Amino acid sequence: MASKRNKTNRPQMIHCEYCGEDYASTYKHCPFCDEVPIDDGDFDGDEDFPRRSRGGKRLVTNTRGGGYGRGPSPLRLAGIIVSLAVIIAAVIIVVSVVIPLVTKGGSVDDPASVESVMPTDSAQPSIEPTESPEPSETIPADQTATDFTLDQKDFTISKTYPNPVTIKVTFIPAGSTGTITWTSSDPEVVSVDENGTVSAGSKRGYATVTATMPGGVTRTCQVQNKLAPAAP
Repeated sequence: MASKRNKTNRPQMIHCEYCGEDYASTYKHCPFCDEVPIDDGDFDGDEDFPRRSRGGKRLVTNTRGGGYGRGPSPLRLAGIIVSLAVIIAAVIIVVSVVIPLVTKGGSVDDPASVESVMPTDSAQPSIEPTESPEPSETIPADQTATDFTLDQKDFTISKTYPNPVTIKVTFIPAGSTGTITWTSSDPEVVSVDENGTVSAGSKRGYATVTATMPGGVTRTCQVQNKLAPAAP
C-alpha cells in the first residue's frame, strides 16, 4: 500500500525578484527570466542588443516570464523613416515620369514643335440658305369678304346639260364683296372666263376649274366634257 506523500516534501516556491514569477526551489535560477537583471550600464547607445555581463547573465528582451525588451533606438527609427520616404519618392517618380514615357513610345513632344491645326472648311457648320417668304397677296381695299362658296362642286357638259354653265359665287359674310379669279386646269377640255362661265373645249375629258380670292382663299369644281368635238 502506497504511503501518503507528506505535504512537507513539496518543493518550496521562490518568488523571482526580476520577473515577478514564482518557481520551485528545485531550480537554481528562475526558469522564466534566468534571473537576468536589466542593467543600464550594459547598454551601448548605437547597439540594438546589450552585451552579456560576467557570470552568464544577459539582458532580457522578451522571455516567457514577462520580461520586456527595449524598443528601437531613435537612430534606427530615423533610418526607417528615411527609407520609407525614399521608397515613396521612387514610386511617385515611376508613376508620374517613367510610365508616361513608356506609354508614349519613350519620347516627349516638344510643345514648340507642335503645329497649330487650323479648322478646315468642312469643320465649320454649314448654314443652309433660307428662302425668303413670298409676300402675301395684297387684299384690295374694297374687298370685305373673308370667304366664299361655289354653287357647283362638279358637273358634266353634254347634250342633255346646258352649255355653257356659269358657276355662281356667294361671299361670306353675307353682303360682303370680293374679287374672284378663274382658271382651268385644261383649257382644251373646258374654258372659263372672268365671270365664272364654263364652256366646252375641243376635246373630251376632265378639267378642274379653280376660283381664287385675294387672301389665299380658293375653291374648285370638277367638270367633265362629254361633247364630241366639232367636225372639221
